[in-house]
Amino acid sequence: MTPSLACGKEHAPLLAAGLVALVTMCLGCQSIVGIRERELGSNASAVSTECQEFCSRVDTACKEVGVRAYIKPAACEAVCDNLDPPDAGSLTLSCLDWNAGALSEPSACEAAGPSGGGKCGERCAVYCRLYNRICERYPAGTSATECQNSCAVLDIGGGISADAAFEGSDTLQCRFAHLAAAAEESLAGHEPIKEMHCRHALVNPFIEPKCFDKVPRCERYCAVVTNACLGTNQQYATSEQCQAVCERFPDTKPSETAATPLECRMKAAYGALIAPGPELCMEAGPGGGGNSNNSCAGSCRGYCELLSQACATAGFEAYKSDRPIDACTDECNSMGHATHMRRFKCRLDNIAEALATSPNDKALCDNAFGRGMCGPGTGQ
Repeated sequence: MTPSLACGKEHAPLLAAGLVALVTMCLGCQSIVGIRERELGSNASAVSTECQEFCSRVDTACKEVGVRAYIKPAACEAVCDNLDPPDAGSLTLSCLDWNAGALSEPSACEAAGPSGGGKCGERCAVYCRLYNRICERYPAGTSATECQNSCAVLDIGGGISADAAFEGSDTLQCRFAHLAAAAEESLAGHEPIKEMHCRHALVNPFIEPKCFDKVPRCERYCAVVTNACLGTNQQYATSEQCQAVCERFPDTKPSETAATPLECRMKAAYGALIAPGPELCMEAGPGGGGNSNNSCAGSCRGYCELLSQACATAGFEAYKSDRPIDACTDECNSMGHATHMRRFKCRLDNIAEALATSPNDKALCDNAFGRGMCGPGTGQ
């Protein structure tokens, strides 16, 4: 008898099981194909049509006015994928789209960019929110509030073009450009590259230098150190003192591979911004550290370099040597001046005040040499 292809009741369970297996296998294959496409960077299906249309419009219009809100449309689409849902926050696609307007001016392109131009939430709040969503943590393990407080010291950035910002400067705009790049790599499934851009987007640019100034600026140094070192860790009484001291830091490096005195202090100041403490703040301050072996100068060396300029004709001329700063440093180290932290801090404070207001002032220079209010028995 020829076998029949017809199924009787007794074959129904087997047929049903086979169909379920076939459907499951097909669905599994589709899932695998989808995953593979994601790994290869095919994210078209992962981004909404609204995001794709918005990003295409922004890319075309902003190029016409000479700027770029995003490095490329794919970065825009990835950021768009991390925006607040409609009616559930300020950083929404509708907000970016509304504030971008006709995209006929460069400022409109910033409003369409990842920062929202300050119109879809305060820039630092937006930065911290996007960082947490894209990088799945707040910078350096901070909380949302700590992130915003540390972000507040950053320059917004003079330029608003993402391609220029991406190349690196100590600005918030540079960090937004790298956050957009991290979002794009995350959407494409490229985790190591995403993590690299997350590190580039950190507030502290010295973790993995990218968004930092190749030549550090005194105004940036003062903005960071005066916000990082507060209370008993304060290094400067006024921003004018900080600026005056910074302008007197030597330009030379202690060795070929070392940082300049300002670079070293800048690194310490950013470190203190994230993890406040007396050691980092002393290193970031005018003396360059809390002990004579500190890499930023050594407290005595940093003290003498500044003293020679604050009190050049009010006491420093007493060092009769071809190398007066070396003579001053040797004396300071041998007398252990830097070990008396409060009195030494008093000396540095008076040097900063003299440089800012009245170089060679007798009273300030007396204090700077460890006499007067900075001498023994004064409570310092």
